[in-house]
Amino acid sequence: MISGTITGRSKVISLFIQCMLLVKVTSVKDANNFLNVLNENSRGDFENIFELVNACNDELCSLLLEVVFTKGNNENDFIGLRSNVHSNEGIESISKEKFGFLNLGLKKIKDYNEIKDILKLITEKDYPIPFEEICSQKSFENCSIEEIEKTISFLEDEKWIIKTKEGIIEGPRAYVELLINEQFNTK
Repeated sequence: MISGTITGRSKVISLFIQCMLLVKVTSVKDANNFLNVLNENSRGDFENIFELVNACNDELCSLLLEVVFTKGNNENDFIGLRSNVHSNEGIESISKEKFGFLNLGLKKIKDYNEIKDILKLITEKDYPIPFEEICSQKSFENCSIEEIEKTISFLEDEKWIIKTKEGIIEGPRAYVELLINEQFNTK
């Protein structure tokens, strides 16, 4: 029984860390929902997200990473992964750039709606989306080719999409976020 609990806790920690490595940041609400599913399926027995975060940080410490909480726009609570090089500084004193995440890193971009449209398009299709199809979307009618290419490059750098010879497909961040949103019916 004890070894099962240890194995269950280790599995929950491992899966949660893998998710955070892919997603980088998500809402605390989604993280709690994810923890509940992990606890049910893996007998993790974590009482709350804070207990899980402490256990994850024990594992991540040697990698110079940590899971932390922060507030985003509209007082939304987020949980995300960051370098722990700055962990001796209070969260409030760390700039958004140094923090490495806030609002999935997308709110910093002025073309946020276009980015959301690209992500929606690629996650709705089961095949690679050609560049021309992205350009033909209504939300891009006032954008130049260069602006669209810049947005796509940003999304590729941030692992939201992957460019292939056939077109653009969803990357690991988009895929995990889509799974979480579908599973828990959250936006």
